[in-house]
Amino acid sequence: MKLYFTILFLAACYTTALCQQKTLGKFIITSAKINNVDVTESYLENEGFIAFYTNDNNSLSMTNIMSKKANSQSYGRLYAMTQKVTKETEEQYETNLFLFKWRYKNTYDAKSGTASVRFQKVYKPEGVTFICTIIPENLQAIVLKGYMEGSIDLSDYQN
Repeated sequence: MKLYFTILFLAACYTTALCQQKTLGKFIITSAKINNVDVTESYLENEGFIAFYTNDNNSLSMTNIMSKKANSQSYGRLYAMTQKVTKETEEQYETNLFLFKWRYKNTYDAKSGTASVRFQKVYKPEGVTFICTIIPENLQAIVLKGYMEGSIDLSDYQN
């Protein structure tokens, strides 16, 4: 019996070591709308955020955490990423615009699918803000806004 638990423990440790996730950037949500309905209060109360991460095969993924407390999230791999950089001028701040497909899974209802995503970072003197628009198959637009915690460079992952 001891041997069984030892093997199980070693297998769990090995699997965990192989499936490491590295968080590249975290974006704190301060405003949220789903199909033009304001759901900001829910995101704020539940400490919602977006994070970009890589796993053991270095593929770029994204998670939209609706509630850390309830482990309510959508997560999945990114595909077909393109980037457009707009330099700062007297009229506008520097921006990075990323367009990509997101193959997501939901923890709260077991649904999955592919969404089109527009993710824009805006470099302001006070810090980096973001606007993320997610369009899933049902076409109910999800618009999330907020600020970046830390730093991230997604340009290494564009196609």
